[in-house]
Parts: sequence; C-alpha cells; structure tokens
Amino acid sequence: MPQIVLVITSAEDVTANLVIEALNERQAYVARVDPADVGPELMFSAYINSHRPEWIGRLRSPSRDIALEDVGAVYYRRPSSWRFESLEKPARDFAVTEARHGLGGLLASLPNCRYVNHPANIGRADFKVTQLQVATEPIMCAQ
Repeated sequence: MPQIVLVITSAEDVTANLVIEALNERQAYVARVDPADVGPELMFSAYINSHRPEWIGRLRSPSRDIALEDVGAVYYRRPSSWRFESLEKPARDFAVTEARHGLGGLLASLPNCRYVNHPANIGRADFKVTQLQVATEPIMCAQ
C-alpha cells in the first residue's frame, strides 16, 4: 500500500480542498478526517507494545479505512471543535477531554510520519510572545 497523506481538518475547509485537489493530481493517496466526528462517523483503535514501540491500528470513517502505520504525512489544519452536543455538560466535558487525549494524542504521535503543522507547534504558535521570541532568533543557514 502506498503511503497515505492524512488531512486533518473540518469539512468546510476550502483551503484544504485545494491541497487535496493538488495531492490528487499528483496521484497521492489522500484521506481526510475531522477528529470532531469521533463516534459513529469516526472510529479508531490502536495499540503499542515493547516489541514494536510505535502505534499500530486503524482509523475508520464511512469512506475510509486507514492503517495508522500506512500514514506517511499529516496535514493538520483547523479541525472542528469537539462535538458531543447530545451529552449533558459534565459528560460532554469528560468526552471532550477523553477524545482530545485519546484520538488527538494518537494523531499527534503517528510513527515515521512528516507533519505539516504539527498540533503541538500550532499550540505553541497561539501565543504572541512565543511568536515574537522566535522572530528575534537568528536564522541559521546551511553552508
């Protein structure tokens, strides 16, 4: 199986649509998911052990069945906020935390994978003071 480019974004993201179109023109195998669909629309299972210390598992949506170990690149761009509207607030808060740590952590930890906009870097970039500090650092150029 060829390496999969996993596009993690909302269904309404028109910029991601353009990226997916360009990837399709290059005959890349692309799968688009929105982590906020976790539940019947997006299911996942994964395991890790000392004999093979990388995540192995599956990510399933109505249109895709993805082996996590086949994901070679991730384009992470503006996924929807976690949705659990049918739950009352305490249960919704619990479900959001579990989904963020479970699926969110898994998607941020895929093995042998290149990330465009790794979720951890996006979180750090949310802080203006961090952006300003990075902007003042000298640029190191390869000789």
